This record gives sequence, structure tokens and C-alpha cells, in this order.
Amino acid sequence: VNLYQLEGEFSQPNGRVCEKMVTWAVERTQSSKNDLLELYCGNGNFTIPMSRNFRKVLATEVSKANTECARENLTANQVKNVQFAR
Repeated sequence: VNLYQLEGEFSQPNGRVCEKMVTWAVERTQSSKNDLLELYCGNGNFTIPMSRNFRKVLATEVSKANTECARENLTANQVKNVQFAR
């Protein structure tokens, strides 16, 4: 997963812990083929890796800058099953 992050926007501060959190979430949802509602998706840090475990994802984010960043990250990672709501 390739992610673009904007300076000054929220991100997980500890890279190692973040990697473990994402891995845990992806592993726990592997058998799910339902839809996912993600709140406060940020730049798509969880959205993108988890999207392959779900039929559709509706991701929400209050920051317009992070929403645009997440859209760019979806394109860069060729993810097609995610929509955003602000």
C-alpha cells in the first residue's frame, strides 16, 4: 500500500504501532464480504488495506484536505470499491 500524507493533517504518530493496528484490522475482517462504514478515515490508512475484505466501503472524513488525499491514495492503489462522504 502506497499512501500520501499531508503535512499538518492527522496521522498515526507511531509507525510501528500503526502497522500492527492495520494488520490486526485486516486479519480480523478477512472472512467478511459485507459492506463497511468507516468513520474518520483520514488519508485512507485503514480504508485502503481493509477495502479488499469488503464488497463496498463508505468512508467518512471531516477534513476536506484529508478527503482529497484519501481520494488520491485510492487512485494510486487502484482501489475501486470505496466512496467518501463529508
